[in-house]
Amino acid sequence: MPLYQITAIVRASSSIGDVKGLLTKVNKIVLGSSGVVANVSNWGVQPLAYRMKAHQEYHREGRYLQLKYVVSPTALKEVERTLKLDERVLRFLTIKECNTSIMTMGGYDADKLAVAVQELVKSRVQDGAAGDAFNFPTDPQLAAEPAK
Repeated sequence: MPLYQITAIVRASSSIGDVKGLLTKVNKIVLGSSGVVANVSNWGVQPLAYRMKAHQEYHREGRYLQLKYVVSPTALKEVERTLKLDERVLRFLTIKECNTSIMTMGGYDADKLAVAVQELVKSRVQDGAAGDAFNFPTDPQLAAEPAK
């Protein structure tokens, strides 16, 4: 599964609770398809380069989010559909990062990494915390030394 980076602009008037709700919805889609949430960054509210019309309103500011997912292309289509239909999202852009995959990140042993990711996904889905993007714990198995 390839690594994708999504940069999204959300309404500046959206509260942190609204943003968490959006990220929860998207992360459940990713984790439900055996994907991995690699990173979620909130860049805060910033002025837009130009006045933008979205959902019958003009916007001059937006909250920028950067999301990194290791997910299948079919699940990515569902994520993009969800972002497109959500009224909190003004714009988004998806970039596939150079044919990279989770197996090539950091030089870790591919077999150990695959097992650790599957265990993490299962535990997060069972705990019901699949969408808590702001408090996503790191797996101790992934903190081991990279394979040489």
